[in-house]
Amino acid sequence: MRKLNSLREHMTKALPELARNPEALMVFSEGGTVAVRDGANLGFEIRYTAILTFLDCQYAPAQIFLPLVIWLREHQREVLQNHQSGTEQIRFKVDPADISAVDIDITLPLTEALDVLPDGQGGYDMNWRGEPPVP
Repeated sequence: MRKLNSLREHMTKALPELARNPEALMVFSEGGTVAVRDGANLGFEIRYTAILTFLDCQYAPAQIFLPLVIWLREHQREVLQNHQSGTEQIRFKVDPADISAVDIDITLPLTEALDVLPDGQGGYDMNWRGEPPVP
């Protein structure tokens, strides 16, 4: 899934310790659904919960949340524009790993939309839909 890769890349650039130790960040998804409707466009939207797990993290949680919010503003803006998702659907849990580090799990809803149209030759053109531009 494209957004998971983008999110990992963004967080690694924003938090230098992750560049030195990429195994300290796990990014995966769970609970996915496919939203599809009947129509000329055979496209669909995948919806899933992204999970970011920071292992043996010595960053303060706010140092992780800021680059996450910056990424959301560009790649999943509707999470921030919807009051419920912006205040309830971005969740985190902090567990002590040792005396100087914690494990942090963050979950958030993500979507990716794919447009699929016949190409006139018996196949299909598939294009991932871009995000609305950031004002």
